[in-house]
Amino acid sequence: MDGAQLIRQAIAKESENKLKEALDLYTRGIQSLLEQSRRSSPPVKAAIEVKVGEYLTHTEKLKERFQAGSRGKLPERRAVKSLQVDEGAVGFDYDVVFYEYIKTATCVRLEDPWIQAYHQLNNYVRFCELLVRVATGLKEVVLVTKTAEDRFQDVQQQCLQQLTASLQSRGVTHTIRYDPALHDRQVCCNNGFVVKLGRGLDWYQPPPRDTRFFVGMHDYSLRACKATQIDVSYDPSEDKLHRT
Repeated sequence: MDGAQLIRQAIAKESENKLKEALDLYTRGIQSLLEQSRRSSPPVKAAIEVKVGEYLTHTEKLKERFQAGSRGKLPERRAVKSLQVDEGAVGFDYDVVFYEYIKTATCVRLEDPWIQAYHQLNNYVRFCELLVRVATGLKEVVLVTKTAEDRFQDVQQQCLQQLTASLQSRGVTHTIRYDPALHDRQVCCNNGFVVKLGRGLDWYQPPPRDTRFFVGMHDYSLRACKATQIDVSYDPSEDKLHRT
């Protein structure tokens, strides 16, 4: 099994809160990637070493979580709310879905592999605007995503660079991590709330064909939605604000 497969398994185990198994898989995956880098060309070797550095940093943080849980076992994750959005429904703008869970957070992490096309980037900007407006103690926004396909790379890079500068001007750090194995979509807040998003941030229907001006163009509470499932839980391992 190659390093990338081991890392994907580690991410899956971590999402299930099986930290001991995840740590073992991360360690084996990192070792496999290092061995692969020794056989690779200089550009590939450099790219692998960057990813290994990210995984090492993450593994150290995960080890701290595991050790803290071993000293005093953390409560299990509990369900908070489940929201079924029907095809064509309205009234589900970001305020309605996220407000209660982000307002006390100081760090919010979005994991979504599809932040690359123009409308997806626009959704992400709107989400960051909501965070700045609602989470009054906000210090950091973290985006975990995939590197865009070739046709979207320029717009992704330009948008994220400009958004980083804009957030910094408001005293908010914008951290971007690229994970080629990313699949699941969720928002994780450091007050412990986790919002699982079936469609990521992209649950709105596109504008009507050949229509430039319509109700719901700017006010997304009036925009028709695609069918999706949104599940909210409280995860003690994500709660950095109330942990003693």
